[in-house]
Amino acid sequence: MAVYRPRYRDQKTGKLKQSAQWWYEFVYDGDRIRESAKTTSKTVAKQAEDKRRRALQEAAATGKPAASAKDTRRKHTRRVHAALEAY
Repeated sequence: MAVYRPRYRDQKTGKLKQSAQWWYEFVYDGDRIRESAKTTSKTVAKQAEDKRRRALQEAAATGKPAASAKDTRRKHTRRVHAALEAY
């Protein structure tokens, strides 16, 4: 469970700056989930992370697809890649 604000280099000045928005990152089922919380509040970002983790757990428990299409595509890509390696 990590909530952070990424740093980037300003192209005009070359100085290192910190993003205004918070991001969260965690590992779930062997996949690294790293997404923007789309907020400037750290407390709200922690709540967004908890909500996203809970949604992934509920999707796994019920068998329904995950809330994000990216996660679903990644899992299918890994399955295809594993099948091709076995072939």
